[in-house]
Amino acid sequence: GIVYFAYHTYDSETNGVYKVGRNGKPKRLPGSSEIVYPDGLALDWDGNLYASDYGPGTIWKYEKGQKFELWLEHEFLECYPFDPFPMTLGGANGLAFYPPNILYAANTEKSNVIKIDISPDGSAGNVSQLTPELVNGGIMTTLDGIAVAANGNVYAISPACTPTGFPPLWKIDPANGNCVPVPVDDTKFDFPTSLAFGTRGVESRATMYIVNSDLVPDPSMGSGPGVVKVFVGEFGLPIR
Repeated sequence: GIVYFAYHTYDSETNGVYKVGRNGKPKRLPGSSEIVYPDGLALDWDGNLYASDYGPGTIWKYEKGQKFELWLEHEFLECYPFDPFPMTLGGANGLAFYPPNILYAANTEKSNVIKIDISPDGSAGNVSQLTPELVNGGIMTTLDGIAVAANGNVYAISPACTPTGFPPLWKIDPANGNCVPVPVDDTKFDFPTSLAFGTRGVESRATMYIVNSDLVPDPSMGSGPGVVKVFVGEFGLPIR
Protein backbone atom coordinates (compact mmCIF):
# COMPACT_ATOMS: atom_id res chain seq x y z
CA GLY A 1 0.00 0.00 0.00
CA ILE A 2 3.02 2.34 -0.11
CA VAL A 3 3.58 4.58 -3.13
CA TYR A 4 6.95 5.93 -4.25
CA PHE A 5 7.33 8.75 -6.75
CA ALA A 6 10.18 10.70 -8.32
CA TYR A 7 9.85 14.48 -8.27
CA HIS A 8 12.13 16.58 -10.44
CA THR A 9 12.04 20.30 -9.61
CA TYR A 10 15.54 21.82 -10.04
CA ASP A 11 15.08 22.91 -6.40
CA SER A 12 17.20 21.21 -3.72
CA GLU A 13 14.45 21.86 -1.18
CA THR A 14 11.92 19.68 -3.02
CA ASN A 15 13.78 17.64 -5.66
CA GLY A 16 14.04 13.92 -4.92
CA VAL A 17 12.20 10.64 -4.37
CA TYR A 18 9.21 10.51 -2.05
CA LYS A 19 7.39 7.84 -0.09
CA VAL A 20 3.64 8.11 0.54
CA GLY A 21 2.24 5.97 3.33
CA ARG A 22 -1.35 5.13 4.17
CA ASN A 23 -1.80 8.55 5.78
CA GLY A 24 -1.37 10.14 2.35
CA LYS A 25 1.50 12.38 3.44
CA PRO A 26 4.62 12.42 1.20
CA LYS A 27 8.03 12.10 2.85
CA ARG A 28 11.23 12.71 0.91
CA LEU A 29 13.71 9.87 1.26
CA PRO A 30 17.13 10.90 2.59
CA GLY A 31 19.87 11.36 0.02
CA SER A 32 17.48 11.68 -2.90
CA SER A 33 17.94 15.46 -3.09
CA GLU A 34 21.37 14.71 -4.59
CA ILE A 35 19.84 13.02 -7.61
CA VAL A 36 19.93 15.56 -10.45
CA TYR A 37 16.88 14.34 -12.36
CA PRO A 38 15.08 11.52 -10.51
CA ASP A 39 13.00 9.56 -12.98
CA GLY A 40 12.52 5.78 -13.15
CA LEU A 41 11.94 3.75 -9.98
CA ALA A 42 12.03 0.02 -9.23
CA LEU A 43 11.81 -2.10 -6.08
CA ASP A 44 13.59 -5.41 -5.74
CA TRP A 45 12.14 -8.26 -3.70
CA ASP A 46 14.30 -7.34 -0.71
CA GLY A 47 12.66 -3.92 -0.52
CA ASN A 48 15.58 -1.95 -1.94
CA LEU A 49 14.54 1.00 -4.10
CA TYR A 50 16.44 1.97 -7.25
CA ALA A 51 16.14 5.36 -8.96
CA SER A 52 17.51 6.46 -12.32
CA ASP A 53 19.12 9.87 -12.75
CA TYR A 54 17.98 10.83 -16.21
CA GLY A 55 20.42 13.75 -16.61
CA PRO A 56 23.89 12.24 -16.16
CA GLY A 57 22.62 8.70 -16.74
CA THR A 58 23.27 6.96 -13.42
CA ILE A 59 21.38 4.70 -10.99
CA TRP A 60 20.97 5.31 -7.26
CA LYS A 61 19.92 2.84 -4.56
CA TYR A 62 18.04 3.25 -1.30
CA GLU A 63 18.15 0.63 1.43
CA LYS A 64 15.57 0.80 4.20
CA GLY A 65 16.74 2.86 7.16
CA GLN A 66 19.66 4.33 5.23
CA LYS A 67 19.81 6.90 2.42
CA PHE A 68 20.11 7.05 -1.34
CA GLU A 69 23.63 6.36 -2.58
CA LEU A 70 25.05 6.38 -6.08
CA TRP A 71 24.90 2.72 -7.12
CA LEU A 72 26.08 2.62 -10.74
CA GLU A 73 27.83 4.83 -13.25
CA HIS A 74 28.40 3.27 -16.67
CA GLU A 75 28.80 4.41 -20.25
CA PHE A 76 25.84 2.27 -21.31
CA LEU A 77 23.59 4.40 -19.08
CA GLU A 78 24.84 7.76 -20.32
CA CYS A 79 23.58 9.78 -23.26
CA TYR A 80 25.77 10.51 -26.28
CA PRO A 81 28.69 12.96 -25.76
CA PHE A 82 27.44 14.88 -28.79
CA ASP A 83 23.65 15.07 -28.92
CA PRO A 84 22.41 13.75 -32.31
CA PHE A 85 18.84 14.93 -31.68
CA PRO A 86 17.32 18.43 -32.10
CA MET A 87 16.35 18.44 -28.42
CA THR A 88 18.39 17.34 -25.41
CA LEU A 89 17.59 13.82 -24.27
CA GLY A 90 18.90 12.03 -21.21
CA GLY A 91 20.29 8.59 -20.49
CA ALA A 92 19.02 6.09 -17.90
CA ASN A 93 15.26 6.34 -17.55
CA GLY A 94 12.79 3.52 -16.90
CA LEU A 95 13.82 0.74 -14.50
CA ALA A 96 12.44 -2.76 -13.96
CA PHE A 97 13.53 -5.52 -11.57
CA TYR A 98 13.43 -9.19 -12.52
CA PRO A 99 14.04 -11.73 -9.77
CA PRO A 100 16.25 -12.88 -8.38
CA ASN A 101 19.03 -10.49 -9.36
CA ILE A 102 18.51 -8.52 -12.58
CA LEU A 103 17.79 -4.81 -13.00
CA TYR A 104 16.88 -3.51 -16.45
CA ALA A 105 17.27 0.13 -17.45
CA ALA A 106 16.06 1.97 -20.54
CA ASN A 107 18.42 4.52 -22.09
CA THR A 108 16.27 7.19 -23.72
CA GLU A 109 18.77 8.80 -26.06
CA LYS A 110 20.48 5.57 -27.13
CA SER A 111 17.07 3.90 -27.49
CA ASN A 112 18.12 0.62 -25.93
CA VAL A 113 17.76 -1.51 -22.82
CA ILE A 114 20.59 -2.28 -20.40
CA LYS A 115 20.83 -5.42 -18.26
CA ILE A 116 22.53 -5.09 -14.85
CA ASP A 117 23.33 -8.08 -12.66
CA ILE A 118 22.90 -7.47 -8.94
CA SER A 119 25.75 -9.10 -7.00
CA PRO A 120 25.10 -11.16 -3.83
CA ASP A 121 26.41 -8.26 -1.73
CA GLY A 122 23.92 -5.87 -3.36
CA SER A 123 26.43 -4.03 -5.54
CA ALA A 124 26.14 -3.68 -9.31
CA GLY A 125 27.72 -6.56 -11.16
CA ASN A 126 28.05 -7.19 -14.89
CA VAL A 127 26.51 -4.54 -17.14
CA SER A 128 25.53 -5.42 -20.71
CA GLN A 129 23.36 -4.12 -23.54
CA LEU A 130 20.27 -6.25 -23.93
CA THR A 131 19.55 -4.47 -27.21
CA PRO A 132 21.89 -2.52 -29.50
CA GLU A 133 21.83 1.26 -29.68
CA LEU A 134 19.20 2.73 -32.03
CA VAL A 135 17.80 -0.75 -32.62
CA ASN A 136 15.87 -1.48 -35.83
CA GLY A 137 17.42 1.55 -37.50
CA GLY A 138 16.07 3.88 -34.85
CA ILE A 139 12.41 2.81 -35.16
CA MET A 140 12.38 1.70 -31.51
CA THR A 141 13.41 5.14 -30.37
CA THR A 142 13.62 7.32 -27.24
CA LEU A 143 12.54 4.59 -24.83
CA ASP A 144 11.02 5.65 -21.53
CA GLY A 145 9.25 3.19 -19.23
CA ILE A 146 9.90 -0.55 -19.14
CA ALA A 147 8.27 -3.54 -17.44
CA VAL A 148 9.11 -7.24 -17.23
CA ALA A 149 6.70 -10.14 -17.62
CA ALA A 150 6.87 -13.19 -15.38
CA ASN A 151 8.40 -15.18 -18.26
CA GLY A 152 11.24 -12.64 -18.51
CA ASN A 153 10.16 -10.75 -21.63
CA VAL A 154 10.86 -7.02 -21.38
CA TYR A 155 8.30 -4.47 -22.56
CA ALA A 156 9.35 -0.94 -23.48
CA ILE A 157 7.32 2.14 -24.41
CA SER A 158 8.42 4.81 -26.87
CA PRO A 159 7.09 8.38 -26.46
CA ALA A 160 8.39 9.17 -29.97
CA CYS A 161 5.51 7.23 -31.51
CA THR A 162 3.75 10.63 -31.41
CA PRO A 163 3.81 12.22 -33.96
CA THR A 164 6.28 10.02 -35.91
CA GLY A 165 3.98 7.04 -36.30
CA PHE A 166 6.63 4.61 -35.01
CA PRO A 167 5.32 1.62 -32.99
CA PRO A 168 4.74 2.68 -29.36
CA LEU A 169 5.04 -0.67 -27.53
CA TRP A 170 7.84 -3.20 -27.97
CA LYS A 171 8.52 -6.70 -26.62
CA ILE A 172 12.12 -7.78 -26.15
CA ASP A 173 13.31 -11.38 -25.80
CA PRO A 174 15.97 -11.46 -23.04
CA ALA A 175 17.57 -14.57 -24.56
CA ASN A 176 18.67 -12.86 -27.76
CA GLY A 177 17.61 -9.20 -27.56
CA ASN A 178 15.15 -9.62 -30.42
CA CYS A 179 12.69 -6.69 -30.48
CA VAL A 180 9.22 -6.88 -31.99
CA PRO A 181 6.42 -4.28 -31.92
CA VAL A 182 3.27 -5.26 -30.04
CA PRO A 183 0.14 -4.81 -32.20
CA VAL A 184 -1.85 -1.87 -30.78
CA ASP A 185 -4.22 0.86 -31.91
CA ASP A 186 -1.71 3.67 -32.53
CA THR A 187 -4.41 6.34 -32.39
CA LYS A 188 -4.82 5.78 -28.64
CA PHE A 189 -1.26 6.87 -27.81
CA ASP A 190 -0.10 10.40 -27.06
CA PHE A 191 3.53 10.58 -25.87
CA PRO A 192 3.30 7.47 -23.67
CA THR A 193 5.90 7.42 -20.92
CA SER A 194 5.15 4.83 -18.24
CA LEU A 195 3.71 1.34 -18.18
CA ALA A 196 2.87 -1.38 -15.68
CA PHE A 197 1.19 -4.76 -15.56
CA GLY A 198 -2.05 -5.11 -13.64
CA THR A 199 -1.94 -7.04 -10.39
CA ARG A 200 -5.45 -8.29 -9.64
CA GLY A 201 -7.12 -11.13 -11.53
CA VAL A 202 -6.05 -13.20 -14.52
CA GLU A 203 -7.02 -10.67 -17.21
CA SER A 204 -5.51 -7.71 -15.35
CA ARG A 205 -2.20 -9.48 -14.80
CA ALA A 206 -1.95 -10.05 -18.56
CA THR A 207 -2.84 -6.42 -19.32
CA MET A 208 -0.44 -3.50 -19.70
CA TYR A 209 -1.54 -0.10 -18.40
CA ILE A 210 0.23 2.71 -20.25
CA VAL A 211 0.28 6.39 -19.30
CA ASN A 212 -0.17 9.04 -22.00
CA SER A 213 1.72 12.17 -20.91
CA ASP A 214 0.28 14.42 -23.69
CA LEU A 215 3.62 16.23 -23.94
CA VAL A 216 2.29 18.58 -26.63
CA PRO A 217 -1.25 19.66 -25.63
CA ASP A 218 -2.57 19.82 -29.17
CA PRO A 219 -5.72 17.80 -30.01
CA SER A 220 -4.44 17.24 -33.54
CA MET A 221 -1.27 15.59 -32.19
CA GLY A 222 -2.84 12.76 -30.21
CA SER A 223 -5.60 11.47 -27.97
CA GLY A 224 -4.70 13.52 -24.89
CA PRO A 225 -3.63 12.54 -21.36
CA GLY A 226 -4.91 9.32 -19.89
CA VAL A 227 -4.23 5.60 -19.46
CA VAL A 228 -4.37 3.03 -22.26
CA LYS A 229 -5.08 -0.67 -21.63
CA VAL A 230 -3.32 -3.21 -23.84
CA PHE A 231 -3.91 -6.94 -23.39
CA VAL A 232 -0.52 -8.56 -24.05
CA GLY A 233 -1.38 -12.14 -23.07
CA GLU A 234 1.62 -12.54 -20.74
CA PHE A 235 1.43 -12.25 -16.96
CA GLY A 236 3.29 -9.59 -15.05
CA LEU A 237 5.26 -10.53 -11.95
CA PRO A 238 3.20 -11.33 -8.84
CA ILE A 239 3.25 -8.89 -5.95
CA ARG A 240 5.53 -10.07 -3.20
